[in-house]
Amino acid sequence: MLVGDEIRTGYVSGLTFQNKPVQYAVVGNRAVFEGDIVLGTVEELDARIEQVSAAGGPSRAVVVVGEQFRWPNALMPYVINANLPDQARVTNAIAHWEANTNLTFVQRTAANAAQYPNFVEVIASDGCWSQVGMRSGRQEIGLAAGCGFGAVVHEFGHAWGLWHEQSREDRDSFVTINWANIEPGREHNFNQHISDGDDIGPYNYGSIMHYGRFAFSRNNLPTIEPVQAGVTIGQRDGLNAGDIDAVHFIYRTWHYNRTVDQVYASHHGQNAWAHLANGNAWRKVAPNAADGVTNVFLMLVAAKAKGKQAYVVLNSASQITEVYI
Repeated sequence: MLVGDEIRTGYVSGLTFQNKPVQYAVVGNRAVFEGDIVLGTVEELDARIEQVSAAGGPSRAVVVVGEQFRWPNALMPYVINANLPDQARVTNAIAHWEANTNLTFVQRTAANAAQYPNFVEVIASDGCWSQVGMRSGRQEIGLAAGCGFGAVVHEFGHAWGLWHEQSREDRDSFVTINWANIEPGREHNFNQHISDGDDIGPYNYGSIMHYGRFAFSRNNLPTIEPVQAGVTIGQRDGLNAGDIDAVHFIYRTWHYNRTVDQVYASHHGQNAWAHLANGNAWRKVAPNAADGVTNVFLMLVAAKAKGKQAYVVLNSASQITEVYI
């Protein structure tokens, strides 16, 4: 966690709320929210505060989550800084995300840099931190020596657009904050800022995005405790089912310009499949596809027959739900 003694105020917005005032810590020139979320530079937040004040109130301040902050095609270009020690923790985290979700990564190089103007660079730093969602141009994920595999998975979660789980609107029904155990001056990290929306699914104790029991503890006693007995919070082993559902909910996983090179359907067409050549995989047409299995399959057949590339949408089970040609 990044900590600083100077506390200031800024704004955040989400999919269903706008311009919530938040407290953040000044760490160097970074505005740090909830210990590992970098909202931007202090100068950027100060400039936006002035703009909001000049307009007579909040308008559009620090927007860190929204459709414009999604990574197009659910694809995150990345660079690993040459000075970062133990780069395997990053590549292992990327492999974990790709193995468990429909989200993908591509390494940004000199050859493809023009194609990927927005990208993440993983750098050596003084803590584990990230911005939330896609920012314009280059953005950073900072890793200290002690930020292992699970911490890297967590920080990539922020970069994809996930908040901390305990910032949910319903959190007080599921965890208790022990304010007396929190380090003096660090209480703002437990303020329930994100209280007007963006809750996805049921509360997820096992989320890799959840604080641990002893976050910012002043006395080695728990600062945050589950209401439900026997559950674990703060795990950093990997994504759990709720984390996977959350990213699949906020990303309609489009796959652009896919070549359909084979199709298959059983009798009556209710068991239909297509092989996407540049996806290198067979994908089943989802039984609950909005346009119906037959219509989606006919679009795939048309794409193959006419030699047209298709736009394909996959659900969380990697099944085809929509096709456009």
